[in-house]
Amino acid sequence: MWMRIRAKLVLGTLVCASIVAPFLTSCLALAPLRTGETKVEVTGSSIRPERLPVWNVWIQESTPGLKAGPDVRLARAAVGKNQPFALAILLSAATLSEAVLTKPVSPELSKALLQSSADTVSMEVISIPDKKFFRRAANAPEFAKISVNAKRYRELYKSRELSLDRPASSVSIGSVIEAGGFDIGSALLEFESLSRTGLGSIAISFWVDRRPIDEMSVPVCIVETESSDCSSKRRVLAASLGTLGQSFNSYPDASIHILELNEERLAGVLFCNMCGHDGLEGYATWELALSSDAFLKAIRTQAMPAFEAASKFQIRIPSRDAPIRDAAFRTAGKLLYDIVFEPNDNERRPQASEAIFQRLVASARLTPNSPPTLFTRMIASDRDALLLPINSMLVPTADGKEEFLGFLFVVESFLTDNVYVANNACIDNWTLLLPKPIDGQPMADAVKPMEDWISRFDQPLKGSRVFVPDGIDGFRDWLSDEKSDASGMAVVTFSHHFESRLCFSGPSCDDEKTIYAANVQRRFASPSLVVLNGCGTGGAGATAFVDRFGSHGISTVIATSAQVDQQMAGHFLGILVGLLAGQAPASNYTISRARFEAVTALSKVIGDRDVPYGPAALNYILVGNGQVRACLPSPKQ
Repeated sequence: MWMRIRAKLVLGTLVCASIVAPFLTSCLALAPLRTGETKVEVTGSSIRPERLPVWNVWIQESTPGLKAGPDVRLARAAVGKNQPFALAILLSAATLSEAVLTKPVSPELSKALLQSSADTVSMEVISIPDKKFFRRAANAPEFAKISVNAKRYRELYKSRELSLDRPASSVSIGSVIEAGGFDIGSALLEFESLSRTGLGSIAISFWVDRRPIDEMSVPVCIVETESSDCSSKRRVLAASLGTLGQSFNSYPDASIHILELNEERLAGVLFCNMCGHDGLEGYATWELALSSDAFLKAIRTQAMPAFEAASKFQIRIPSRDAPIRDAAFRTAGKLLYDIVFEPNDNERRPQASEAIFQRLVASARLTPNSPPTLFTRMIASDRDALLLPINSMLVPTADGKEEFLGFLFVVESFLTDNVYVANNACIDNWTLLLPKPIDGQPMADAVKPMEDWISRFDQPLKGSRVFVPDGIDGFRDWLSDEKSDASGMAVVTFSHHFESRLCFSGPSCDDEKTIYAANVQRRFASPSLVVLNGCGTGGAGATAFVDRFGSHGISTVIATSAQVDQQMAGHFLGILVGLLAGQAPASNYTISRARFEAVTALSKVIGDRDVPYGPAALNYILVGNGQVRACLPSPKQ
């Protein structure tokens, strides 16, 4: 007969049992789950596991035997005041009804585990407890490790069923995990509750290869007595937009992760070579002053308008006013820095984590010929926040100076739907949409830095071609073709951009010769990249093309975070292509390094206002897999 074991969702209520330890109660504060109910089905001697692994999180008593690992039989969901407790995390192919929080991992993370050739994947777990309710236990490590059994998960996914050594009628949830082998990784985090009662939160950030890959916020009840009511009035915060950094040579020197602690506060995690204890490699954490909504509002109504204003200065002001332009970029960059690092409760600055970040930035000055890499992942629940102009953040350092982040670090930002897979091939198939480099045509002067390269790209027999304004319908048809490419592709657009539209007709893109984000139907092979060389193709509120390409297989996007003028766009593309042309196909030269060097060179180019572009060059950002490599097609014979 069929026996079904499933997660029981009791929305907005408490399910209470007996007291196991003083003030440690088995009340389960279960909240609505966005992902729906998952289940394990048992029939005869077989179990059918879930397609995706599942995070199971629960509270258990802190006991001398704790080091043995998570034990679902000790699962609790509330703790008394001033009590030690442990937060158990189990990555499994089954769902536990005893869990405080149950959440499938992202399809991207599941796909990465399936594609991995490794037997195990080492994952680090960093916790940020709400300091009003909790502190880490004495002598607890700053992070825990999960050895994810990727080989076992691949076996589970492939077989879809496992044999039991006893009849289904005797199977319990605990024995399903033990007998069925559904456990593919676990960790324990130790804390102490404080004297405040109520519902606190512990934010969890999961990392692989120095990158944040997943996140959640776990609600934890602190009660006065076993009969205290601690019903949850907040939603469970859980985001699954992870990737695994398995690309060639893909290990950033530093990473920043901003995630939700609760509905009122964000938390930050910084990884670097001086972030741990005693100034060694590790993690630093902090609480931000803002909620997720307030953070995004500050970005949209303050930071981005400030960058847009500075960019317009670049385009319109005469050369004598260049200092005004630079001051505008510095004001915007400092504003972005303050939004990210302003601490909660008006605490004294700089906090420990902020001071570490300032020292990290100052140390990058010492290696100008070998710039460190920085990976950033901002609030996963909002897609616009994934494309913040982190390059343009202005960071004060302890010696009284200020530095634009993008002139010292090779910055890569998280791209939704991206899966980093090992592939060392150099992309040499290109498709370009360019204006004509002839006098009298719109944008003619802007494309002249690319003139020497166009014929090299226009080689249809080798898989590369160039579309010009007369052929914009052909480019749209090519994008709309739902075929799946067999190999990686580099796509370049050099055009006007207006409200998720690309065109050549004019800044408002209001005629029939227009390409819309929805026209992107083609499925690109991994890895593939796109360069969106237009005005504001990547800024907050203008993510449609970036989002669309990302969901159709593009793993790397170079875009502009604010407005750029045509001549500046032409110089950038010419410099970028020249840098790629100067590299051998077998070299380790990555697209992120090429973008960094192109931006550095562009900042020194004298524009049509007779002044260098300066910090305006930082408008060019990279999101996604910066370890992709691109090569030019071989010259025509």
